[in-house]
Amino acid sequence: MAPGNKPAEGLVEAEAEVDRPSDVEGHKIKENASIWTQLLLAYGVHKSLIFFRVPLTAAVTPKVVKTLRGWGWNIGPRVKGQALKGAPKPK
Repeated sequence: MAPGNKPAEGLVEAEAEVDRPSDVEGHKIKENASIWTQLLLAYGVHKSLIFFRVPLTAAVTPKVVKTLRGWGWNIGPRVKGQALKGAPKPK
């Protein structure tokens, strides 16, 4: 082995150190995003999908209420003229 050469393991480690990005002050940059970055991105995606969530909810809710009322649940305000099943009629 020549006097100025590093062993193969040392060369690989030295190259790995050189390839890692660092910020202006020389600190190593993390490879993974922080939890706060992930939460912010998830919140942004959630909010950007409002154009799908609201119409879907508006389309599905009346069918769900109708089904639950059919099963006997007392859900939501009643439309005039609509009475509860089994309830006595007012005189």
